[in-house]
Amino acid sequence: MFEFLKQNKDGTFQDLIEIASVNMEKIQTARMAVEKAKNMIAKAIAKSEIVLLDKQHNRRFDEQYYRLNVRPNDNQTGTDFWYQVVYTMLSEGEALIVRLNDKYYLADNGCEKSKEVLFGKTYRNVKITDGSDEYTLGKIFYEDDVIHLKYDNPKLRIFANNVVNIYTDTISALQRASAIAAGPFFKFKTDGNITFRRQNVDGTEQRLTIDDVIDALKSQIENGGISILKEQSGTEIEALKIETGTTISDLKSMTDEIYRTVEKIFDIPHGVFYGEITEQSDATNEFITYAVDPIAEVISDSLNAKLVGSDDYISGERAFVWLAKFKHRDTLDNADKIDKLRADGYTLDE
Repeated sequence: MFEFLKQNKDGTFQDLIEIASVNMEKIQTARMAVEKAKNMIAKAIAKSEIVLLDKQHNRRFDEQYYRLNVRPNDNQTGTDFWYQVVYTMLSEGEALIVRLNDKYYLADNGCEKSKEVLFGKTYRNVKITDGSDEYTLGKIFYEDDVIHLKYDNPKLRIFANNVVNIYTDTISALQRASAIAAGPFFKFKTDGNITFRRQNVDGTEQRLTIDDVIDALKSQIENGGISILKEQSGTEIEALKIETGTTISDLKSMTDEIYRTVEKIFDIPHGVFYGEITEQSDATNEFITYAVDPIAEVISDSLNAKLVGSDDYISGERAFVWLAKFKHRDTLDNADKIDKLRADGYTLDE
């Protein structure tokens, strides 16, 4: 009769609709937390600068610098482009950048990729998407024509699988609850010493078990149009109301737990994730060091490998993501430190 209830390990019962509601809340909270983490890292990279150094370690401000930082292609700015690149890396585990006429485009990861291991791969049917507009490139791209960024986060995969399992449990609970959603529920109370009998058509009496009585009542309820049920001395039929046991405090604890899990997955300090940074806090530096810098390192290595090349790299040329611009620095706040540097012999140029 009580198929809408699920027995917990401690012997208590929980309403399936409540389970579904809490699980959906978990899914939404987990999704929001993961999206927030990805957005924070992607925005940090997008706000940074791609620095190019020549063989004398002097900064280059040429056409390539302009394309990497200001306008990678005709339809995107550098901030938009690198935000999408990093967001795709964190979401899909990789991001493919193709070069066409010295312009850079983020391609969909669903292209045909060859399976060479000892030689450079080739990429066919590369698609570029701009909002709702999609274009398939007929050109075959070789490994040196693309910047293939890879990012693997096993902890995120495990967390995503757990979310999928919660979603599966939620669907199961909703399916079971939907079968009884339209009907009322009753509680049948009876004295254990009462004997139930039924009079047959031929005038004889038949003794009934408690299950027989419940089945008969259930039949009357499901018959339609029944508004009065007969009670005898020692029995009582009462409409059953299921009260939820989940409180606002429970939901907040669940949200905090999910957020802390996501913080650990992306190595984001708690103060940064919650926006509780104080003046004495090193949380921003920790965020850059543990959450952002590994992504920046992947991009820097790929830029050096594909844009600089081995010969020029050995000669001193470099390309890297400079994260210093992400963190706000006030000149007046650093005046004392600069004064100490000058006192030690450093010049303003240095």
